[in-house]
Amino acid sequence: GVLDRIVRSMRNLSVRLAHSPYFAGIISSCFIVYALLFTVVMVFGMMHVGQLVASKLTQDVVQVGLLVSSVVSSTMIVIGVLFLRRSPLEAYSWFKRAILVSIFLTQVFLFYTQQLLALGALLLNLLVLTALNILIGTQQQEAWHAEIERTNGS
Repeated sequence: GVLDRIVRSMRNLSVRLAHSPYFAGIISSCFIVYALLFTVVMVFGMMHVGQLVASKLTQDVVQVGLLVSSVVSSTMIVIGVLFLRRSPLEAYSWFKRAILVSIFLTQVFLFYTQQLLALGALLLNLLVLTALNILIGTQQQEAWHAEIERTNGS
């Protein structure tokens, strides 16, 4: 049916994208920009946390939660960038961890403060997570095929 054709064409498109020589570079560049943006957010967040009034406990917890989860996510991205040249699969795994931290921690605090912005950020995070899963799957398949060829060749 129509739904099956749509799913099949989306799957074929994702496979073609994953095998594109530019796809990994684009995803990696997006993560570097993502880390830089969250570093800026972190700096402004730290300045803001210093100015918070103690009577706003809920707001304090939300601001600190946003700050800490952004720091953790950005740190994971930096680790991924450091692995990028040596082991792309390891780098993509670190990027995936960073996105999962963003989805399960940062988004919670972001939804508390700005629901509409958080919804857009969540959709973006889910798209990036899908792209990362495709990249990781492609890398694992290539490693598996290389291992089989090495085993059969020996």
